[in-house]
Amino acid sequence: MKLAVVYPFANLDSVPLLVNAITSLAEAGDHVDVWTRKDAEHVPASFDNENVTMILRRERRERRGLGRWLPAKYYYPLAAMVRHGRRRYDAVMAVDPQGLIEARTLFGRLGVPISYCCLEVLVLNANASERQRRWKQAEVEMAATAPVVIVPSAERLALLRSSTGLELPQGIVLPNAPPGPARRRPRRYWHSRFGLQDKERIVLHAGNLDEWTGIDEIVASTSSWPEGFRLVVHTRRAASEDDPRVRELRGLGDPKRVHFSLQPVSADEYDDLVDSADVGIVFYDPDFRGGGEVDEKIAQTGLASGKLTHYLRAALPVVVNTKTGLGRNVRDWGCGVAVAGGGEIGAALTAISQERKEMSRRSAAAFDEHIDFQDALEKIRKELEPRQ
Repeated sequence: MKLAVVYPFANLDSVPLLVNAITSLAEAGDHVDVWTRKDAEHVPASFDNENVTMILRRERRERRGLGRWLPAKYYYPLAAMVRHGRRRYDAVMAVDPQGLIEARTLFGRLGVPISYCCLEVLVLNANASERQRRWKQAEVEMAATAPVVIVPSAERLALLRSSTGLELPQGIVLPNAPPGPARRRPRRYWHSRFGLQDKERIVLHAGNLDEWTGIDEIVASTSSWPEGFRLVVHTRRAASEDDPRVRELRGLGDPKRVHFSLQPVSADEYDDLVDSADVGIVFYDPDFRGGGEVDEKIAQTGLASGKLTHYLRAALPVVVNTKTGLGRNVRDWGCGVAVAGGGEIGAALTAISQERKEMSRRSAAAFDEHIDFQDALEKIRKELEPRQ
């Protein structure tokens, strides 16, 4: 099978669902063209497999030959036609509404079926822009006829159905997760980088620095943490020490207990960073805008949380907040502590200290038992394969 994946953003390497799916399909012998972008703030994705070809959208001056003279709206559809002519695409997988629109431009005239992978459900409100409304209209039109609709959690699938008014019987949940099985593989990266004593325990917050991640209350809580715990804040998007947001966060916590890692790393290096932690922390705040407005996409995260699945794969006990369904998951699986807010993190870390090995075992078990990536991917592959 030859598949085109259209991901119109620069952070592909930080999306385990896509990285894992592309890698698995290529290892199974499928040919995957990845139509995507790059920028200076993210580490570009790379795949050590000859079956994967990265096709990066470039500025006109960076192209060669005729490409220097053609506008992007002509150049890239022509490039898609050429690659289709060399070996026909059997399927296209477009990611999010922007990817659907781009896939329609690239492949709409080639007769290749376009399936849909919805990572971030777009829920319109009274303040939605005209552009967002166009995105949603394209999503409704194209998801209705997509051979497969992929979402990273059951909660997100329900939200996609309600926001589009479509039943989507072709919907399949593919967790936003790295490849399994779970394993505990301790590393000392953070201790070496920040000159910490061996007895210090690392609590890792990996991901975005925006308010919806709850990072403000996490950092602010460090002054009440038990002795021996350090918070490492690692971002998957490049930032500088002079960034106002970084300075703001530094001012909230105990400077002796909070360390910032502001440069992104590749997916392989990221695994080592997670393995070097002792506890993973995951907060989501659907109410971050205030005024009673709830961000339903965040509220319905579930196993769309790549940071949680990475922590569980690494057999880390976790601390989560209870503003999404993840709190219920962690309680049911016994792999950590669910807290109402930052003020309870210190007590949660004490509880984890007393049951660390058992919680670590349960985290690994939760990943292996509840995050069923390969079976779901095989179902998707069968639906994408051309009918004989």
